[in-house]
Amino acid sequence: MRNLGFAEEAQIAAALAKQWACPLMRTLPARPANDSVPLQLLQSFRMVPVHFSKVNRILHVAFAGDIEYRVLFSIERMLACKTEPCLTTKAQIEAALARVQARNPSEEKLFENCDTEEMVRILSNYSARLCAAEVRTAHCGEFFWARILSGANSIDLLFSRRRILPTSAGYTAGDWSFPSDQPRR
Repeated sequence: MRNLGFAEEAQIAAALAKQWACPLMRTLPARPANDSVPLQLLQSFRMVPVHFSKVNRILHVAFAGDIEYRVLFSIERMLACKTEPCLTTKAQIEAALARVQARNPSEEKLFENCDTEEMVRILSNYSARLCAAEVRTAHCGEFFWARILSGANSIDLLFSRRRILPTSAGYTAGDWSFPSDQPRR
């Protein structure tokens, strides 16, 4: 509809928000509501934290288009809070992501194409070096997200998953995909 000139981006976002019973945010705050979600995840899923209620521990996350409920569930596990989706326009998301990237103070590391053994080695080394009090993990789309907590300090480690087709036994060496993510035959 937008490409044909029948509707503006804001009108489409409003219609989707009404259809999906989600709040619509016409403009996003100048600062993200929470710096706890790694920038790589925000960029990959085109989302931005827009409001955090400390009293109720609810994080509102804006999307432009599809809402990634599995990622919201992972954020809930990692941050020990509830999440609520809302919608906005792609232009608002892009502008907000640019602001987040310009001031990203969070400590995060990205590792690509690691097998399970290498992931465990990396997590163990970081945990030992930081004297970790707690390690939280979650699966986020193509990423495995680990947060190492040590007192007031924390670091986020993201492992980008490589796609390996399963063998007849179901998994190949080094594959750390979840069974529900495996292609159906």
